[in-house]
Amino acid sequence: MNEAPRARVFVGAALPFVAFPIAVAAYAVFVSDDHRLDRTITVVWHDNAFALSLIAGVGFVACVASAVLAFIGAQRATVASLGLAPLAGVVVITGAIMGVRSTRVHLGGFPMISSIDLAQFTLAVTKEGLVVLGAGLSLATALLFAAAGAQFAAGWKAARFAGLVSLVGAVGGALASARLLLLNDALKRGLHSGASGLFVDIIAVETTGLRLSFTPVATLVVLAFVVFGVIALRSEPRHAVMLALLGPAAAFPAGSLSLTASSAAAIAKGPLPAEVPATLLALDGAASEGPQLVLGPRGVVVANSGTPLPLATNFDALERYSSLVTPTQGEAWRVGLAPGASMDELLTLLQIARRLDVVEVDLIGLHEVDVSRSANEIRPLLERLRRSYRAVRISITDNADALPLSQTVRLDTLIAAAVGANREGRWLQVRVDP
Repeated sequence: MNEAPRARVFVGAALPFVAFPIAVAAYAVFVSDDHRLDRTITVVWHDNAFALSLIAGVGFVACVASAVLAFIGAQRATVASLGLAPLAGVVVITGAIMGVRSTRVHLGGFPMISSIDLAQFTLAVTKEGLVVLGAGLSLATALLFAAAGAQFAAGWKAARFAGLVSLVGAVGGALASARLLLLNDALKRGLHSGASGLFVDIIAVETTGLRLSFTPVATLVVLAFVVFGVIALRSEPRHAVMLALLGPAAAFPAGSLSLTASSAAAIAKGPLPAEVPATLLALDGAASEGPQLVLGPRGVVVANSGTPLPLATNFDALERYSSLVTPTQGEAWRVGLAPGASMDELLTLLQIARRLDVVEVDLIGLHEVDVSRSANEIRPLLERLRRSYRAVRISITDNADALPLSQTVRLDTLIAAAVGANREGRWLQVRVDP
């Protein structure tokens, strides 16, 4: 028996069909660099064809099924329309699974990437996984809005409560979509900044305004409306039970961003090395690998072993070690500067390097980023990347115009001169006496 005008029944049933093209257009805007419709989803299709095809297929089936359920529910005044929220939930869960899968597949496809580039690559892969999630989230949100319209069009009591739950869930999904868009832009600006090694700094700053997320609150609000609807329908136990069983699915889109980001971050942290220990001086330089030798209060020691190398009395110790740290001709020595490092020891080390025909030396310190106010979704990953090795580079030469080094030159003066030269794109040339 029909409880809604025929026109409203057909319009409500048609709304889920409209959701699909709207979601595709919204996603095209999302992945576009300048957020315009003149660019399509092909920017991510090449690397994620399987994931996007599966999301599109599941989404289209969900839209058709939602239209059928909306029509039957409105025409016969049954609880069939309550199934629209779970269908939207299936779409966003598919997007979340494919987003996590994308992260895993991309990380596993490049096992030989340089350790210097690994952090930037890992963040880029995490971003790609979130972009895949965006396809499912966009479609699920559009479907929930359509579901709300279809359920309100039915006009009967249980359908109106279901429509209210779908509408609140759609708003939560929209909040999650907007946050994902902002998070994607922040990651994009950091990764494409062109500043050597500063992408973590930029991402941390860009996501400071995204520290708090309202999507978990939106999830709780959906559940609260489900409880409210169940109480209101207590005189109709069959409808109340169906709302209690199917209504919580409307909360899936709102919570999908946090769940997917945390899962992707957990996978992405796998190939990253353990957190860099805070044992070196703070240094403003270029991204670098870890040191081979560390200059500190004990003189020079082999990195990660603590084995001292008595430079002043035993040149042969470092000469034997040099065959390990310079396997190819022309490779720079990487010398870490620990607290307590002295210019006397560094000068001795550079004299030995000159004797061993080593002409390039990287002085390595640490760079640390404050990520405590960054977005919750990627903070676990940024915590692992907040501390990194940085290097300033010097070249040992006999040129008369090179900076002469002696015991009267301060270590901080040498570092400052090297930083300035490196920023100009050149190595600081120094001259040491035998």
